[in-house]
Amino acid sequence: MSTGASLPPVVAISGRSGAGKTTLIEQLLPLLVERGLRVVTLKHAHCLAEVDVAGKDTWRHRHAGAARVVLEGRGARAVFEPATEGQATARALAARFAADADLVLAEGFRGEPLARVEVVADGESASLAPPPGVTGAASWYRVVYAPRPTPDAGEPPRWDVAALAALAGEIARLAAPLAVWRLASAS
Repeated sequence: MSTGASLPPVVAISGRSGAGKTTLIEQLLPLLVERGLRVVTLKHAHCLAEVDVAGKDTWRHRHAGAARVVLEGRGARAVFEPATEGQATARALAARFAADADLVLAEGFRGEPLARVEVVADGESASLAPPPGVTGAASWYRVVYAPRPTPDAGEPPRWDVAALAALAGEIARLAAPLAVWRLASAS
């Protein structure tokens, strides 16, 4: 567990809508967890999909003035609160919600100086470099090309197993110093 001394590394997974970002995260997560990493994901959206349905209890609590509403269910919890500070950065969200993690995968957050994997769909071109002026860990930048969709539209495309394992290894190395420190400080 974190003592608050440092935040976990944040790796952004970015690309155009439909490029395969969510599928990549979904297929990377088991490989990172198998390596013993506690991973938190963040999702940036341009418009907030209403997940708290109008007229339901939590919606009614929020609209009646609750500062925060926590919904507890079987095996899951959701927190609804206003974003009073405006749109938060991935690092600010990591500080608030992922201090006990070894790694944060942040889907989107394109304009932020973060270590990044850019997912490029077939036929698109990639940036091939971090934005100008980005240095340090945030300058770690990889481009991956999404697999072509399979004819069976019911299944998401599968990434090449060896390439996926190699990418998971690179991402895990970004988290390794923090994970080792956490293991050492727990004893």
